Amino acid sequence: MTENFDSESGVEEDGGAADFSGNLRSSLCWDPYNKQFGVKVKQNIENGRKILFKWQGQLNTTTGGLTYKGYLRKNILSNTPMSLLRVMVSAQEERQGEQPTYPEVNPNRFIPGGLSSMLFKDWILGPGLTFFSTPDRKINYALTIIKAPQFLLHSPKLDCWLTGKATCSVDPKTSQISTLACIRLKTLRYNITSKQDLRVDVGVDFEGKGLKQWVQTPFFTVAENNISLKLKKSCWMLFYTL
Repeated sequence: MTENFDSESGVEEDGGAADFSGNLRSSLCWDPYNKQFGVKVKQNIENGRKILFKWQGQLNTTTGGLTYKGYLRKNILSNTPMSLLRVMVSAQEERQGEQPTYPEVNPNRFIPGGLSSMLFKDWILGPGLTFFSTPDRKINYALTIIKAPQFLLHSPKLDCWLTGKATCSVDPKTSQISTLACIRLKTLRYNITSKQDLRVDVGVDFEGKGLKQWVQTPFFTVAENNISLKLKKSCWMLFYTL
């Protein structure tokens, strides 16, 4: 029972010290095909210099096996603040009748940040290392390119945004190159009921050796507060976030 990292949801904008506890997330997961139950833990640690450490571990309670993966990288931002923050600040200023800080942003239109932001701004370059729970505890060199989340729609009832990521890694022992990429369209509908929000994510994952032999797999998640159903690599899994 394995699980890849989710796409980046964004990069913190503050310049404070690293937070070693605030981004810790844990969940229970059920694999109905293999009839296996697992406990999953994720954590992000980022400091003011945009050095990010992310790790993810999963304990299979059926077999007792433990798998993990993670990375350490330096995020280089093309600009700050990122698009999500610019749009939210503009929406708040409009509600309060204040002069806009970002005149190019219109929170009421399709693609509030503008097409130029979608194409040319909000890119993140991240050189670093990745590691895996393979028998030899493999460590690879990696270069990641991220498109920070871009609002397509932003309103009090509905948010819809697009994001993407691509990583090229090199095994220092064999010089083998592997590539991973994904694109996600995410929608969050607020207050489906008085206590429930609904989130739907759709996308495609790409995996290949070098720049060839690409394999495409669909991705789909539907979530209500703490419960989510996820399709990844043709396998459905049920999650409950603690």
